[in-house]
Amino acid sequence: MICERKSAGFTFTEFLCAMLIAVSATLAALQLFPLYSEKFKVDVALDQIARDPTLIGQDKSVLAASLHRRLTVSDVDRFSQPELMKLLSLKLEPTGMRRLRLAYDMRGEFCCDLDVILKYRHEVDLPAGSAP
Repeated sequence: MICERKSAGFTFTEFLCAMLIAVSATLAALQLFPLYSEKFKVDVALDQIARDPTLIGQDKSVLAASLHRRLTVSDVDRFSQPELMKLLSLKLEPTGMRRLRLAYDMRGEFCCDLDVILKYRHEVDLPAGSAP
């Protein structure tokens, strides 16, 4: 009399494949985390500028200096103040609101000779003030 056993679970090869996928996903996440962390810090700095009552009606150079100071405090060392002046745009909307926009490419090393490029663009509305 032969007893048949029903096998359950993973084979060793299936386990190794699952671990390879999990490790690859974890390494990819670890490589991308600094870029997304920087994005979050820049978003917070721009939102703080939009809420700062002392910056109402200020020109682009004052806004760039304030943004540079906030980014330096947040450990975002990617920009110098002249670079921020080139990357920032300040436009007067027909409604009277001013719109501050920062747009640039974030580049990060992914693996070997592969780089990741994330396009960053964030706009905030500033309270009405003098024309830019």
